[in-house]
Amino acid sequence: MAVRFNISASFVRKLRQREFTTSSVVALAYSGPTPLLLRKTQSSASGMSASATPDVTFDELCI
Repeated sequence: MAVRFNISASFVRKLRQREFTTSSVVALAYSGPTPLLLRKTQSSASGMSASATPDVTFDELCI
């Protein structure tokens, strides 16, 4: 049995924006001068993602 997902264009845009932002933070961290900066950026990024509220609800996904 196949399940079709009808994903809106706005959801895809949000997802791509989030991927770009996350990869930029990681790239900045790895290009930083000291390991301290790397640890600091990683901890703030992981803390941010853990406490963030989801942008999309199940209603928006239209499953």
